[in-house]
Amino acid sequence: VQKMMGSSPLDLARSNLSKSGQISRNALCPCGSNKKYK
Repeated sequence: VQKMMGSSPLDLARSNLSKSGQISRNALCPCGSNKKYK
């Protein structure tokens, strides 16, 4: 369940940050807590 397209939640959060320069409200927290970054 953790694997989504071969990326960990932390990798997905980092990709959200690198694409837009900001972290979206619904992105996972980059600290790895698996909570949404709000």
